[in-house]
Amino acid sequence: LTGAAFSGWEKPKTIPNLQGPKDSGKTVFVKTLARIGSGGMRYAREVSPSVLMENQKSEYERSNLRGLRFVAMSEPSTSDKLDGAFVKQLTGGDMVTTRGIREAPITWQPQCVMFVASNDPVRFQSRDTALLDRIKLLNFPYRHWSLEEKPDAERVNDPSLEENLTQEDSGILAWIMIGMMEFFRKDRTVIPPAAAEANRETMRVAGSSVQRWLSDMVSTGMLVKVPEAQRQGRGKTEYVNRSEAWDCYKSWAQASEERPLSKHTFLNELYAEFPAEKPSAFWCLYGLLPTEQWLQAVRAGNGWGMVR
Repeated sequence: LTGAAFSGWEKPKTIPNLQGPKDSGKTVFVKTLARIGSGGMRYAREVSPSVLMENQKSEYERSNLRGLRFVAMSEPSTSDKLDGAFVKQLTGGDMVTTRGIREAPITWQPQCVMFVASNDPVRFQSRDTALLDRIKLLNFPYRHWSLEEKPDAERVNDPSLEENLTQEDSGILAWIMIGMMEFFRKDRTVIPPAAAEANRETMRVAGSSVQRWLSDMVSTGMLVKVPEAQRQGRGKTEYVNRSEAWDCYKSWAQASEERPLSKHTFLNELYAEFPAEKPSAFWCLYGLLPTEQWLQAVRAGNGWGMVR
């Protein structure tokens, strides 16, 4: 994928998200490649996370992506979401119109692959399956500790690593070229590793506040997801009241310091997995079962404050 990024040909519709704990090597990886590619023709660059974000976008900063092939971005805020429309333009071969400072607007075709290094999976609107398919979560699972922090650590942090890597530029460039030749040998296709495909569900949950809420409710014992094959054996009145689910979600979003979705958007996303049914006076979410802990919160009236 790195070789493909540095080539001048049409790129894979992919944004690799290098995710792992602090000092796992992900930021060193993208910074080193951005540094190597920034000389000569200036094909690579490290950019601010705001370039791709929904509420912090800067047309001037986006104009700086023109002509780049490898773009590195490190540590976006966990409260920010990717601007889905722009990301799809950037990765889909569509023309983009931007303008630099004191310049007229210009339309250009993106050539870059954006590598995002982050401690947590990047957030985006995961109801957008086209965007979900493009973001590949690549794990950097191991933290490298300083001996002061953890004297018996198996993986020790090398504070001189980035400086030492400057002595290996020719070898790293050769590695990039090998990847580029492999990209051409495979008819300019990149097959994602099995681990990246297996992480798709992680990305789906990370990208949706509804899915994060649902995951929290299930993991804390508030709700139970009943498999489709087992739903017929229960009376529909046993399933959770959709108004209660909405009230709970709003409280959860406030406790999580997240901007809540509209009620319409929230329920529509749930309906895809738990259809709305009206077996009595109220609508329920068929397949989502409340536990005694949930029912206690309902009876408490203001009990959602305990949910998180």
